[in-house]
Amino acid sequence: MLYMIVEHFRDGDPLPVYRRFQEQGRMAPDGLRYVASWVTDDLRRCFQIMECDDPTLLTQWTARWEDVIEFEIVPVITSAEAVAAVAPRLTRGSAGSGESRVTMADAKPNFWHSGEQCWACRVLTGGSPASIVVDDDQVLAVINPLPLNPGHTLVLPRQHIKNVYEMPDELAGPILSTATRVARAMKRALRADGVTLRQNNDRASDQHLFHFHLHVIPRFVGDGDRFNSEPKLTSQDEQDGLAARLRAALDP
Repeated sequence: MLYMIVEHFRDGDPLPVYRRFQEQGRMAPDGLRYVASWVTDDLRRCFQIMECDDPTLLTQWTARWEDVIEFEIVPVITSAEAVAAVAPRLTRGSAGSGESRVTMADAKPNFWHSGEQCWACRVLTGGSPASIVVDDDQVLAVINPLPLNPGHTLVLPRQHIKNVYEMPDELAGPILSTATRVARAMKRALRADGVTLRQNNDRASDQHLFHFHLHVIPRFVGDGDRFNSEPKLTSQDEQDGLAARLRAALDP
């Protein structure tokens, strides 16, 4: 879970805070991870993004600083996660048509991480629907429900691996080989002008699904605006249709 921590330096004085930070560091307990921070230009407040699974770690951490800092702690999600969570409601109507206003409480469930399993593991165990392009004993390739372009595919190891740092050597080959097959199918079936491979690790790299996945994205001349915009949730029928076209174009 991500948290926005607003730090008000007591008496507006940053010197005690930075003196302690210089001598002792951030003093964060194990399991509380620093993501990013900003300081106002008057040096009176700091805004930090921290990540942890156990909110009691935040209590431990703030207790070490509360003599020099007043804290406000707010749970947050990324804008991409908010778009994914709100998208199904947007397709059902708008506030002007009588639907209730979307709130942060509505957006809180993370599309990629609702429940005890991540989205990839739910797909692999049959808990979430998916449009399958490749299915073998080590790797699954499925249509991304939040595509940057139609046919955008995710190549997933069946084993739950959080990121590339944890990737066993014996899985790296099958993942890339599957991505190569899918890329060739995109050229044939979708008449893609090009194919982009993308793989993100950690939140700083824009990773939202914490199950290793390699993006295989068909590219088309002039698609820059769509490629760089917030993705939109597509219907299951559309995903199924694209998966069928890619499966039919796969190498034997």
